[in-house]
Amino acid sequence: MQDDSNQVKYAYFVHGVYADTTPVRRIAEELQLRRYDQTAQQWVLPQQHYLDIDTRIELMRTALLNTRTQVLVKALPVADFLNQAIADKIVAFINGPDGPNQLYIELNQIPALQVLVPMANFYHANGIKLVLSQIGTNRHFTKINASLYYFDGIKFTVAAQPDQMKASKEIKFWGTLAASRQLGFSVDGVTDQRLFAWLRQQSFTNFLQGDYFGQAQLPLLAE
Repeated sequence: MQDDSNQVKYAYFVHGVYADTTPVRRIAEELQLRRYDQTAQQWVLPQQHYLDIDTRIELMRTALLNTRTQVLVKALPVADFLNQAIADKIVAFINGPDGPNQLYIELNQIPALQVLVPMANFYHANGIKLVLSQIGTNRHFTKINASLYYFDGIKFTVAAQPDQMKASKEIKFWGTLAASRQLGFSVDGVTDQRLFAWLRQQSFTNFLQGDYFGQAQLPLLAE
């Protein structure tokens, strides 16, 4: 997708989401925005991530055409999540002939309960699932407990240079909580065999993500 006003080209790269099965299986694509740097002749992370919803939907449509995995995971700012006009356009896209089989919306913040509930109900009524990401330490639990009833999954991201003992405790805490609430539990930031092997031994991990499985790439019928 090219922005004709300033000749800036954007695309969604895809980063695989893997089911924790034997063997692991790629079951979804997380969409990550990139901008083409004409000077460097390469795709880079954009300095500003906001594009209007029509542009984002067109980029999602393009990504879908070029990947076999027709399940998408897309982060959405809270302000957009709460915007009914934007929500209506997302629903129209996923219910259209070129929409995904399933869309997961990721939120990295939780809006106030009184505005979360009606919008969560709207998305759920239209077949869209909600994932809470960046859940942080277990001390964060009391702040989000009441809101978890309106989500379908939670995602824990392992730090780039993790304290292995601390990370394992946090993963166990959130994984056990997710299992007790019948929520999907994802672990992102899997970068090496050691962490991958440990996660495979846990009973509560449903989905795995990270550069251990390959870096985000432009979807050219990516597996």
